[in-house]
Amino acid sequence: MTKNPYNLIYLNKHISFTFFFILLVSALNLSGQTAKKSIKAVRISKPPKIDGILNDRVWENIPVATDFFQFDPYNGEPATQKTEIKIAYNDNALFIGAMMFDTAPDSILTGLAKRDDFEYINADILTIDISPYNDGLYAFSYKVSASGVQGDEKFSPSEKDVNWDAVWESCVKINDKGWVAEIKIPYSAIRFPKKDIQIWGINFWRNIRRKREWATWTFVNKKISSVSSISRINKS
Repeated sequence: MTKNPYNLIYLNKHISFTFFFILLVSALNLSGQTAKKSIKAVRISKPPKIDGILNDRVWENIPVATDFFQFDPYNGEPATQKTEIKIAYNDNALFIGAMMFDTAPDSILTGLAKRDDFEYINADILTIDISPYNDGLYAFSYKVSASGVQGDEKFSPSEKDVNWDAVWESCVKINDKGWVAEIKIPYSAIRFPKKDIQIWGINFWRNIRRKREWATWTFVNKKISSVSSISRINKS
């Protein structure tokens, strides 16, 4: 087994087969680049309360995904606002705690829409793309707006299925520093291969609606035409 400081091992007893699960959370290589980021997902014994307040002790001392790059409007420039995302897990689910800092929290847009109707929603958005096969082709996308609207879809090389609805939890709150999204994604909402060692890919997208700014944790070069379908987003 290759040593890797970002690898974690646990015994999953809640699926039909038993295996050791090594979770390497690394950025999806959506842009065809060779460089990837990685982050350690921390195993927890007590899950956080999904309330949009990151005050649970489980969020302490967990590595942070930060330093986002703009996709739009200035591709490759640093994001104008800071984002910090943490990942934890237990035998049943992934947990994501995201802090979207904003220097003008009273200007965060919180328009409402129906579930999955993100095409014209007038709200800030956080998107989590997970590729359990770590290939950037087969993936699941989970979206939540600053107004609490959920959306999800799954991708394959041949289609984008917006009618797919998974069961997962989220709660958002605006505070004096920006807005928070706290998320629980059960493993039942993620399809992953039957392997002893699991290596998943992940990337995060943040939309600051008033600025028409999209930013990603891993830089996505919009000049490359072969960007995987998972990276398609609404930029309206």
